Amino acid sequence: MFNGEPIDIPSRPTQSMLAYLALQAGRPQRRERLSGLFWPDATESNARSYLRHALWRVRKALEAIGADADDYLEADNLTIGLRVDWLDVDVLQAASGREAGIAGLMAAVGVYGGELLPGFYDDWALLERERFRTLLDERMGWLLDELLAAEDWGRTVAWAERWIALGHVPEAAFRALMQAHHAQGDLASVAAAYQRCLAALRDEVGVEPSAQTRSTNETLTAGRERVPPAPARGRIGATTGAVRLMLSRWLEDGQAPLDLPGMALVHAAGDAFQPDAAETALLVRSALAHGVEVQPWLARAASTGVAVVALETALAQRPGVGVRRRIVGALEALPGETAEALL
Repeated sequence: MFNGEPIDIPSRPTQSMLAYLALQAGRPQRRERLSGLFWPDATESNARSYLRHALWRVRKALEAIGADADDYLEADNLTIGLRVDWLDVDVLQAASGREAGIAGLMAAVGVYGGELLPGFYDDWALLERERFRTLLDERMGWLLDELLAAEDWGRTVAWAERWIALGHVPEAAFRALMQAHHAQGDLASVAAAYQRCLAALRDEVGVEPSAQTRSTNETLTAGRERVPPAPARGRIGATTGAVRLMLSRWLEDGQAPLDLPGMALVHAAGDAFQPDAAETALLVRSALAHGVEVQPWLARAASTGVAVVALETALAQRPGVGVRRRIVGALEALPGETAEALL
């Protein structure tokens, strides 16, 4: 959908390219990166031709819904970009802390209507889908904590149920639901929410509830006070520690690229986590293997030299033509003599 109008593009690679450009709105992408990402098996000349044709298809599709393509597309000999004023992903990302308040958090999570880009199974789309879902879970947790603190039981129940309906069995939503029902004196609904949580975890995930969920149930059914939400700082520290532990174990196991859920976990840690040289090399190698954007992982490196070494290591593994083009494009974007020397 674009400004409320469906965009009809029969070519699947072109659909993927448009979706990718939308997620990178305001950040023009180099042509060789796009051709390598969406036509990795084509020769360089053919990939450039496919890219030009895809750009033509996008222009025609925008014109078909009455839009002036030049208002939204920016293209020159080096880059292609998309200009859009509003993306639901941006709204969700903008609520970057509890200071957004209840109204801000409700507005942010309210844009989430389901998984990002359903039906797209490109590696970069899977990673973005996981990242978007991680953002939702974090902000939903903040919202429910704020609603519980405000003793707004009705909206706590409503938003907890909405989170549960979106899937993935969020235990924090069930805990908030139990606490809100308990505060209203509805012990039968507390027990029902806990049983729903048990059944969902066992049927959909195949696990038992966490110690925190069991403790919440035991405390509430024993008639004690409402359990206060865990402080955000503890969750952030745990996320950073979990990322460090995951990467160290992955590096110990060998040279296989990190899987997409693992990369999504690193994404979720944000600036709180800065990888060392070995971790940077793993993240860059994994981004190249999965066809996702390399630059965000290079930006995490402690220095330009570390980023160049990570790319040099990937290049030494003699990748295919498409990956080599992406490595060269990443090197060209890096400043300094070290990158120029490798080029």
